[in-house]
Amino acid sequence: LSLVPLVRVAWADGSLDPKEQAAILRAAADQGIDPNHPGYDALKSWLHEAPSDTLFNTWRAYVRELGMTMTKDSFAKVRLEILERAEKVAKAAGGFLGLGNKLSATERNELDKIEEAFEIFH
Repeated sequence: LSLVPLVRVAWADGSLDPKEQAAILRAAADQGIDPNHPGYDALKSWLHEAPSDTLFNTWRAYVRELGMTMTKDSFAKVRLEILERAEKVAKAAGGFLGLGNKLSATERNELDKIEEAFEIFH
């Protein structure tokens, strides 16, 4: 479930750029999710077709549960890791020739929604 926000940001503009896909797959590998992991098939499907809002709402419910069961420091660490990874994905395909703003307005909006999911526990 930690990859849901990354996928959400990547699809923010209605398409998935190959650089965004590569950033998501790197994040999955960094988290120990390899092609033999049960969650990998779900991830592959999310890379071919944008998941519904239901998946993001499920992720937000998951974040609420984490916030109620984790220590404040541990939850803050999870929050930071997810936000940093999501921003890396958003910036992966942004800008022109590496110049300019690497975040589109729709990507910034999605990052804000991801951050809002953590706000209740600040």
